[in-house]
Amino acid sequence: MTFATELENKLRAAYPALYITAREDWRCTEEVRRVVTEVKRLKMLFHRWTVTSGWDASGKCTDPLDALRFAMGSKGRAAWLFTNFHFHMDNAEVVQMVKEAVQANKADGRVFVFVSNIWKVPVELQDDLTRLEFGLPDRALLLERLDYLLADVEQGKVQDTIDRDRVVEAALGMTTWEAENAMALSLVERQTVAPEVV
Repeated sequence: MTFATELENKLRAAYPALYITAREDWRCTEEVRRVVTEVKRLKMLFHRWTVTSGWDASGKCTDPLDALRFAMGSKGRAAWLFTNFHFHMDNAEVVQMVKEAVQANKADGRVFVFVSNIWKVPVELQDDLTRLEFGLPDRALLLERLDYLLADVEQGKVQDTIDRDRVVEAALGMTTWEAENAMALSLVERQTVAPEVV
């Protein structure tokens, strides 16, 4: 089952709180946004919070408690995504507010989605948050990034003999940016994308 299908199923089943571990929170956030906004039968809005930008990059509610209160006071079906909220889960008020939200969210059509690259949840919340894993890029995405990188290089500046399958194989297990950086380094050093450099 794909991440998108698993997420959609949890949202359709009205899970009140999800905790997604992802080494690439930016890519995970985009995938959550895509599922929430493009799957018509969900009929949900999407909102994102960061400690630096608040809700939807508005600068409002940068304080974690204010962010939780704002989301809990909302009406209508929505996914409220909190980025790197694990930094704030050692606060007793935050823990209690998340527990209260879990109880209220199911009835109110809300879901809190916590995205972080580590599972750092206090014992008091571990049974309340459903854990999902967002994986590293697959072959298709790595191939897309390789094509993007090569399209940006001037004709004649790159050797034509790139073993795309071996390059992608070498990049498996890397984040998107790690793979792009390794491919770019290979272009600089060898004027080709060489699997042994990636």
